[in-house]
Amino acid sequence: VSGNAKVSSLFVGDGVFHDGTGARDMIIRMDPLQNIYFSLQSNGANEWEFRGNTSGDLRVFANFDQRLTLQQDGDMGLGTTAPETKLDVTGNVRIADAGNVNGPDPSAALEVASTTGAVLFPRLSTGQRDALTGTPGMVVYNTDD
Repeated sequence: VSGNAKVSSLFVGDGVFHDGTGARDMIIRMDPLQNIYFSLQSNGANEWEFRGNTSGDLRVFANFDQRLTLQQDGDMGLGTTAPETKLDVTGNVRIADAGNVNGPDPSAALEVASTTGAVLFPRLSTGQRDALTGTPGMVVYNTDD
C-alpha cells in the first residue's frame, strides 16, 4: 500500500504477507467461527501462532502445539488448554533466583532453587491450624510452638 488509504477501505487478499523470497510469511486470518489468527512462519513451518476466539481467550501455539492459554477471566494455563485458576501449570514448576541456571530435579514436581533466599510456609496459630481440614503432606508453621 502506498499513499493514503482508509483502513475501512483496505483489503488484503488472503491475509498472507510474504517477504518476497518464500522463506517467511506473516498470516492474519479470521475463520468462519470468528476466531482470529496471527501467525509467523518460516519456510512453510508454523513457528508461532496467536489465536483469539469468540469467548475472549488468547491461545499461543509453537510448532502447532498449544503452549499457553490466557482466558478472558484472567486465568492462565501453561501446558493446559483449560486453566482453572490464575496460574494453572501442567508439568513441573521451577522457581529460582536469577543466579541459578541448573535444571529442575527430575523427581520434583516443584523446585524452589535459591542460594540467597528461603521458602516461607504459611504461619498459623494453633487455632488457625486446627480449623483446617488436614491433608496428608500439608505443611504449616505453628506460631504458638
